[in-house]
Amino acid sequence: MPLDEERHREAIVLLEVIAASRLEAAFEPVVRQMAADLRQVLTDATAATGTADPARAAAHLAALVSGLSLDAVTPHSPVDRATILTVLEHQVATL
Repeated sequence: MPLDEERHREAIVLLEVIAASRLEAAFEPVVRQMAADLRQVLTDATAATGTADPARAAAHLAALVSGLSLDAVTPHSPVDRATILTVLEHQVATL
């Protein structure tokens, strides 16, 4: 999550690589693996909380993380760090 300057820059690079994977086939396997890794980490984490459907919770969290990251690094719908934390904390509390 782009919660500090270093992670903000990393999120920009990540989004550029994801976008490039649509046009440059060499990036596609890397992007697919990153997505799979994120889903697995989130599935494992939500399973540890006793969530009834960890895969579903992980998919929801992955979408939330992706959307918040996009909004944080683009003028699409600028969101500040405090809002990111509030949204994530609220979502995790509902698991």
